[in-house]
Amino acid sequence: MLAGVLGDIKMAVTMPCYMGEDKEAVVKTFDDKIVPVIAYLGNKKFLVGDNITFIDFFFWELLCMVQGVAHPELFEKYPSLKAYHETIRNLPGLKEYLDNPESIDNNRIFNNKSAKLNALVKH
Repeated sequence: MLAGVLGDIKMAVTMPCYMGEDKEAVVKTFDDKIVPVIAYLGNKKFLVGDNITFIDFFFWELLCMVQGVAHPELFEKYPSLKAYHETIRNLPGLKEYLDNPESIDNNRIFNNKSAKLNALVKH
């Protein structure tokens, strides 16, 4: 069920990127929809408990996309999402991969080239 909720949020914030350049619409949509997810996350390390699942990676990428495309102050506004993002980013293996400039192309963009709002990948 959580995958459906996060999938709806991803679609809601991605579609405006192709329709125009209204960053405020992306931010408002995200801010309106993320409150229940933040409440659900609470103080848990991962979304569904003590162990990481695929939905954590999906959510982590969504946070990277929203911050990069339209919401640079995302982690200042939502400190719990910052802590969550850092937990995922610092997972053994993933941290080393993301920190190695030879293992990731930092010139990739999130959305298709046809999107009017886009951002370089930031992790």
